[in-house]
Amino acid sequence: SLDSFGNLEVSPPLTVDGVHYPFGRIYYGGDEALHPDRELTDFLASQQIQDPFQVDTTWLCVSHIDEVSSFVPDASAPRGFRFVWADTGAAWQLLESMDGNLGLARYALAFPGGHNLDNVDAFLDSEAIRLLNDEIQEDYLDPLLELMTEELGLSDEEILLMPSLFDEPMGCGGYVAALIPGMANLFVTNR
Repeated sequence: SLDSFGNLEVSPPLTVDGVHYPFGRIYYGGDEALHPDRELTDFLASQQIQDPFQVDTTWLCVSHIDEVSSFVPDASAPRGFRFVWADTGAAWQLLESMDGNLGLARYALAFPGGHNLDNVDAFLDSEAIRLLNDEIQEDYLDPLLELMTEELGLSDEEILLMPSLFDEPMGCGGYVAALIPGMANLFVTNR
């Protein structure tokens, strides 16, 4: 359901194009055909103060916005926060920086529970995973990051790219879910 609260998020307080949002901006996932309950989204929009907007998340198996985005507090950031966004390029860079022989036990399992990828090199050499993630980055993540940047008035230095890769797991009907690391329900604790 797109009415679950992994699909209704709010930014920290911010100002965008001269408009101050003292309670942040509400954003949620979906599209015109698959969306949260219209009674809820209409109610949120009628409040006007948080100017909600929708982000197309229908390419994700669960279709919740928290699978690809989050905010984290950061006192060193210009406005006291950073926007965390899933990025496959960052994941490939991270993997390429690792020892190719490093074992990846979670991914070494045989299909259907795993991917038959014994180590980092096997992961990097997986053409199917590479092609799928290149497509996701180009068709979804990059354009949606542009939308989020515009709607939230983000600067490049406020954006943290989270190394993320996606896969088409069984039971998702060709949609994708996080392969690594999975940002869903990311939360921050001050410990």
